[in-house]
Amino acid sequence: RNDTLIGERAINAGYKEIFLTVDSVRFGFQEADARNGSNALPKPLRLVNYDEKTSQTDIFTSKIYSHEEDAWDQNTEQIFEQNPTWDDVRWLKNECCCDVPLVIKGIMTARDAIVAVNARADSVMVSNHGGRGLDSALAAIDALPEIVEAVGKRVPILHDSGIRRGTDVIKALVLGATAVGIGKPCFCVLALGEKVLLLIF
Repeated sequence: RNDTLIGERAINAGYKEIFLTVDSVRFGFQEADARNGSNALPKPLRLVNYDEKTSQTDIFTSKIYSHEEDAWDQNTEQIFEQNPTWDDVRWLKNECCCDVPLVIKGIMTARDAIVAVNARADSVMVSNHGGRGLDSALAAIDALPEIVEAVGKRVPILHDSGIRRGTDVIKALVLGATAVGIGKPCFCVLALGEKVLLLIF
């Protein structure tokens, strides 16, 4: 499986944990990306992580360079498992994550958190990807308390989505998160330099 190849490459490169996103088999309508033209790759960039699974001929002839709205959907159908199950989580843990923690990202209910831990996840990440996939979905911070109550004594609970300042971090920790993930703010601000990044937290 391609997931094993990617996982093994990450571990060999020195990664200390493997994150598996379980709620993005298909992308939702992301208005900001569509508005900014971020729905396709500019040539000649390619998805080198998936060279073993999808030939570059397939990629170059797909819609990924077309800038059509369904470009990414077609691409994900080529390279991602479209019908994953919790057995896949067990398999990934057994095959390539024996010696490193496996974190399941995209957990938004206590029930899924329990199933993930029972499937041998070492940690869960409460995340709705900043609301980018489904803008009317429950906020991750609102889902956090019930997940902490359900599995917080069994595994670390990570949280991301909507973290924009230090007080957001404090709120998540008070609600029971073990640690907090910060993505977009850091990437955007790093374009202006490390000193600017430190100013927002």
